[in-house]
Amino acid sequence: MTQSGHPEAGAAPRVAVTSLGCKVNFAEMSELAGTLAAAGWDVVAEQDHADVRILNSCTVTMQADATTRKHLRRLRRADPGALLVLTGCSVDGNPDQFSRDASRRHGVDAVYPNLRKHEIADDLLRWVGAREAAPDTGEDRSALRSRAFIKVQDGCNHRCTYCIVWQARGVARSRGPASVSDAVARAIELGHGEVTLCGVDLGSYGRDLGTDLATLLGGLLEQCSDSARIRLSSINANDVTPAVIELNAHPRLCAHWHLPLQSGSDPVLRRMHRGYRRAQYLHVVRQLRERNPLTEITTDVMVGFPGETDADHEQTLSLIDEVGFHSCHVFRWSPRPGTPATEYADPVDAATSRRRSAEVRRAALRAGDASRQRAVGRAHEVVWERPASTGARGLSSTYHEIEVPGASPPPGSLGHVFVTAVAGDHLEGTLIP
Repeated sequence: MTQSGHPEAGAAPRVAVTSLGCKVNFAEMSELAGTLAAAGWDVVAEQDHADVRILNSCTVTMQADATTRKHLRRLRRADPGALLVLTGCSVDGNPDQFSRDASRRHGVDAVYPNLRKHEIADDLLRWVGAREAAPDTGEDRSALRSRAFIKVQDGCNHRCTYCIVWQARGVARSRGPASVSDAVARAIELGHGEVTLCGVDLGSYGRDLGTDLATLLGGLLEQCSDSARIRLSSINANDVTPAVIELNAHPRLCAHWHLPLQSGSDPVLRRMHRGYRRAQYLHVVRQLRERNPLTEITTDVMVGFPGETDADHEQTLSLIDEVGFHSCHVFRWSPRPGTPATEYADPVDAATSRRRSAEVRRAALRAGDASRQRAVGRAHEVVWERPASTGARGLSSTYHEIEVPGASPPPGSLGHVFVTAVAGDHLEGTLIP
């Protein structure tokens, strides 16, 4: 393999796709891998030798950018002669570091900002060549995951004061309902028992098209038979409308909602420019659980935001207890150049931020333990994801990892498990015939 990106004569090009950050990134790379696979390429795991390596980056925090740089070095070391392609939000968020010229010091051969990401497949097919050219239908043919991730929305019109992603992704825009419906139908035909709808600001879906998320979701749920189900990736509490809440009673919609919180304090939420307040967040959670009492909630929590007081912090801790989250992604605020919060007064000192982070994590662990205990003693529908060391592992509708010793169902299919015990961070159970 040479730096030009050409494999050995007569061999199928080997491509490894790595995605950092959100599920939107995973959805984009799944589609790209599927397009290349349909053109005769071999899609391989990151740890395998590859002729072409593609990294879809994340810039949500300064640490995310550092992870991108670290991953680039790792990929270059893994295959010194491979064609290394960088795309994603780090490119848009850091033009000084990841411009076409500047990125060469990271060993990168080609750079694509988000708005040109759709050009990667065509360019690779021209550079390296295709064995059997095929149109890009958007199908998830790569078999990288047992679940299908379909991007239905991109961009964001919000201006959260800590966030750079809206600048990297651009304005909110939606994929047409017919295109989404076709993509979901294809994913189900390909054997994916679960389809996750992804968007940078998923709750805004359809506003640019004269429709809305509830209308899209309702139609997609009607497409699902007993062999498939739909999951939402992430949605802000202020976008969970009564019509969306009503759909939580549908048996083909996963009883798991990722509702980003960031803070349980109204003053902090106001400084963050979040579109909801504590009472609205709790109201949405209650309404969802009224429609389906088994509903589990996951979230993101930011600690140490400028101006956050001990009282604000206590509000976050009490909300975690009140909601009883399945899991929380907890991270400390850090200055992000280009965001208004970087200029805010009253920064929280590092020691206090670390202490608060530890306290939130402990509260989240308690809530997660309680969530797993609630799952014991009842049946769960799971999508089988991958073999475990002694059996099969699947993901429940409620987002619990469940392991069944001795089982070997096909990945991507749905099955039913009776959960008998908690085993560390996952559950164990037995198959229901």
